[in-house]
Amino acid sequence: MKIALITTTINYPELLVEYAKDIKKFNKERKNEIIFIIAGDKKTPSKTINLCSVIEKSYAIKTLYLSVLDQNKYLKNYKHLKKYLKWNSVQRRNVAILKALELKSDYIITIDDDNYLYDKNFIYNHINTLEKKSGKVIVSKEKWFNVCLFLKERKKQIFYHRGFPVSERKVNSNYKIINKKNLTVVVNAGLWIGDPDVDAVTRLSNPVESTDYKFRTSFILDLNLWSPFNSQNTAFSSVIAPCYFLSSDVGRMDDIYASYVTLKILKHFNYYVSYGRPLVKQNRNNHNIWRDLDLERIHHENLENFLLILDKTKLSKGANTIFLATKELIFKLKMHHKKLKRQNQKIEISKFLNSYTVWLKTLKQTELF
Repeated sequence: MKIALITTTINYPELLVEYAKDIKKFNKERKNEIIFIIAGDKKTPSKTINLCSVIEKSYAIKTLYLSVLDQNKYLKNYKHLKKYLKWNSVQRRNVAILKALELKSDYIITIDDDNYLYDKNFIYNHINTLEKKSGKVIVSKEKWFNVCLFLKERKKQIFYHRGFPVSERKVNSNYKIINKKNLTVVVNAGLWIGDPDVDAVTRLSNPVESTDYKFRTSFILDLNLWSPFNSQNTAFSSVIAPCYFLSSDVGRMDDIYASYVTLKILKHFNYYVSYGRPLVKQNRNNHNIWRDLDLERIHHENLENFLLILDKTKLSKGANTIFLATKELIFKLKMHHKKLKRQNQKIEISKFLNSYTVWLKTLKQTELF
């Protein structure tokens, strides 16, 4: 098995040392190949290269740092993606994902550069969940479920994952947890201690602090339920890569929109998403929250309409691979979004859908899908 831990950063990613120590301790028996891939940016400190060397020598973990020069050279073979991706943006993470796929990683774990190790045995907390064929499943007659209900908040406040639709923010009381077998889990979204991943409106109006998680293991959402997941502390099987692309055209909601496209595709194949462990401690980087609000505002509003057309779109029996299903979904969404009444929504959603076409063209070039 090959497992890639990937990130992008404009900071010095010293936190990777703790992940390396954890891997060295818990990978002894399993002896899988684990690789770190860092997609650098124009602001990434140059000493990051030395850090990668230290990790390789001290912990025997192959560590690739893709500098600006490296990425420009690497993406010459992928001209569509090279032209599309911007510098000084979190979407450089896509380059690390692409590299992990080219290296034939079975699983990809993506973290942010402010996600500090919290649960021990981090890698296998993720992988064991993805390889399990049974687990605790949340079932409900409702359509939406607030996964943050299972995080303890310092003031006992209820809060929601960034990207959870405003129209669906209500207390979930009508649900139960059952044990199910014969499941295929392909995404495991780890949660967070400290500063959870909430939207800018929540940070401005009602700051929250996560202090604990209520279960010893992850929980799984039943196939009829929706809830977003992000690109921090999230693991996925490489087979689903075609439906998970971080678009530069939806601001800070890149991973949120990607999660909804992914959920739509996974439901078509009866694949499941789990949430919970491993936890990370998020010591959030400095942010201008007002600027974050500006970057989220229009895409939060558009999201409600996007989810409506996403829900109504049906996939055919011919969409029998993740790649073909994603290609068909994007094509149909391009047709359906034209029915939206507001011109600015049509434009923004059109940009997002076109960005997925760039990703699909790129993956087609790899000949992996």
